[in-house]
Amino acid sequence: MAEPRFVHLRVHSDYSMIDGLAKTGPLVFYRTDKTDAGQFADQCAALAERLDTLWQTEPIPFRRQNHGDYLIPSLTLRPELAPGQSGLAVHLRSE
Repeated sequence: MAEPRFVHLRVHSDYSMIDGLAKTGPLVFYRTDKTDAGQFADQCAALAERLDTLWQTEPIPFRRQNHGDYLIPSLTLRPELAPGQSGLAVHLRSE
């Protein structure tokens, strides 16, 4: 099992494979195999809204993998950052 402060690749790669690229939360449509015409229209509108407002959407404030927040090559969060804490929240910038 990975160390609790290890930056699992999913933290940085679920949204992109590029460290430092601003990531936004996902826009997800569930059970699309059951989507009717009305729901499809709503989903299209939601996607259009998302794309229209993309540049105003605040990115998820992930710490930067290759810019000093993590020890390389272990990819663990530096001990002075979020001391005594573990879990996904430590990978978010608080400042």
